[in-house]
Amino acid sequence: MHADSSAGDAGGQGLAVDRSLASEVDRSADAVSRPTRERHTRALFWLLMAVAAWAVPVAAYVLGVAWLLPPLVVLITASLLRIGRCLLDRLVPATMLLVGAACAAGLLWTVWPWGLHPVPVGGFATTALLVVAAITGRRPHLPKAAWTDTLIAGAAVALSALYAWPYLTADGTVGRLATALAGEDNARHQALFEVIGRRGYLFADRTAAAGDILTGMIFYPQGWHLNAAVLEAFRRGPDPAQGGLYAFQHYLAWLLGTQSLLLITMIWAAVWIAGHRTHMLQRVIIVVSLASLAVVSEIPRLLASGYPSEMLGLAFAIVLVAVVVRPVARIREQSLLLGALTVGIGFTYYFFLIPAVPLLVLWFVAERQRWRDHRGLLVATAGVATLVAATPATLGLVLANQAEHLIAQVGGQPNVMACVAMLVIVVGGLAARPGQPFPHKRRYLHALIVCVAFPLVIAAGNLVAGTSPRYYFGKSIHLLVAVLIIGVGAVVRLLPVPGEASDGLGIVRSRRIALATVSALSVPAIALFGVYGPGGLFLFHLGMVDTTWTGAWLNRYYENPLVATIVNSANRTYPAVPGTMTLIFDKGLLNGYRETLMLSTLQGTTAQTQTGIYNLPFTEPDRTRLTLERAPGRVRIVIANEAALPRVEGVLRDQPELGAKVEIVPLPGVKLPRTTFG
Repeated sequence: MHADSSAGDAGGQGLAVDRSLASEVDRSADAVSRPTRERHTRALFWLLMAVAAWAVPVAAYVLGVAWLLPPLVVLITASLLRIGRCLLDRLVPATMLLVGAACAAGLLWTVWPWGLHPVPVGGFATTALLVVAAITGRRPHLPKAAWTDTLIAGAAVALSALYAWPYLTADGTVGRLATALAGEDNARHQALFEVIGRRGYLFADRTAAAGDILTGMIFYPQGWHLNAAVLEAFRRGPDPAQGGLYAFQHYLAWLLGTQSLLLITMIWAAVWIAGHRTHMLQRVIIVVSLASLAVVSEIPRLLASGYPSEMLGLAFAIVLVAVVVRPVARIREQSLLLGALTVGIGFTYYFFLIPAVPLLVLWFVAERQRWRDHRGLLVATAGVATLVAATPATLGLVLANQAEHLIAQVGGQPNVMACVAMLVIVVGGLAARPGQPFPHKRRYLHALIVCVAFPLVIAAGNLVAGTSPRYYFGKSIHLLVAVLIIGVGAVVRLLPVPGEASDGLGIVRSRRIALATVSALSVPAIALFGVYGPGGLFLFHLGMVDTTWTGAWLNRYYENPLVATIVNSANRTYPAVPGTMTLIFDKGLLNGYRETLMLSTLQGTTAQTQTGIYNLPFTEPDRTRLTLERAPGRVRIVIANEAALPRVEGVLRDQPELGAKVEIVPLPGVKLPRTTFG
């Protein structure tokens, strides 16, 4: 009995050991399989996300809501960044990062077979963001909107509405044409915007582009036009079959949108440089002061004259100054952001690369302790950004000899004295020692020195060349004024602020003090600078009329409704004819030049009419004679005023052999005498 019992116990113990071993083996196998299952789950997740990255653009395009994709991409990009504390601290850098990246991606989009179609472009963008999320391990996250976001956005919207007012209240198409013709560059930029929408970057195929656009624009920086064309593709327009006036309306939308982007970047940059510890009252005063200075300065001139490329390039430069003065917390984001901003400047307005390079060097030296652990990323980013950003400048300077434009003698003189006055005020604010010092003072001062040296170098170059500082000297002043405006926080820090209150009554009292102080400062400032209409000291006044650029813009001082009416009438009456150059002859040579320039844009014939518009003297009969002699084919002359007819007749009498290729037609309402020519 005892032996059997012992044997039974031994057998039970053996069975228990076997079961224990089996359990341990199962747990070990489960432990091994769990990471495998997790890897499979992650792989399946990323696979589904990759499918969604292309399925969403396809579905949006099919459903006719592809216009939702660009803001979605901006939100996703902002959610992957870790910059600042406010919502706009993510959205503004994300927007500029994407616009700069799009300038570089345009090199690929130009040569791949799908052009700027929203599905491949949208799929490309969402896939790139997916790769970034996979590499960094970040998940989308956005901070809640703060009152500072509302303050900045409200000011930007108010200023945008102010500047859009002449277009919004214009009398139909003719009224908008009259407003746009206040700056003749609008015609050239619209033509470039349309052609790039079909071809991508024009310098990729110069021969083909020469048949569609003025040859002088083939090597012009095309970053703004590409971004506008990409966004236009997501809107499914403009349809070439609907004519140039339809495209003109869309061009104006992106022009005004760029002005809004410039304004919001300026306001955001000022608040960003001031730092997150700035008192609520000081932030309000910074935004109010900046808005007032932006209104009275020459910044509105960019919209009035039709300079979308400079507007976007200036926005890139302002954000570059902001993140050099106050870098973002993470060195990887800082490096990528600086690279994208540099590429954006190179592709939109590479003239601003001159101050951008020393600004980047300043950051590189000041942050040498931070980037030493990220040398690989820094070298790769700097190398790629340098090569890509230098592409438009290299092509323009080497192949198009654009360096000679630096001594161009066009445009008005900038208001240097107003700039000096602002410089004295801001430097005084930097030199003072308030109770709450201006953060990043030394870095802002270094950036300001670079931006002051910029126009001095351009002016010196002009004087050495024997010309007066004019066109590009004014462009350099625009950047300096913008940097001075965003440094307004240096002066605002000198103002006393109420102490922090913990009880409800103290908070209410603090807010009342803030409101009273803002009113006390802003109202006299508006009266002093003369924001609108006559009156005030007008530190930024125009020479020809006693008002600011904003006053001139809102009062439509530079519009010419008669020119716009002639262009609209000629466009409707005489559609483009293949192989025929259509020119408008008006009483004044300058009016005829502008009318023909805009007509050729609306009809898509800028390549065909360039010999009849550019590089001609504004004296008669030389202009008409050279126009007819240089014309490669037939010439249709639209007479907009009877006084212009003798100019043509005189040339044809002297050189009757030119009459075989000339057709003279009247604009509706113009009666021409019987003539033997045409």
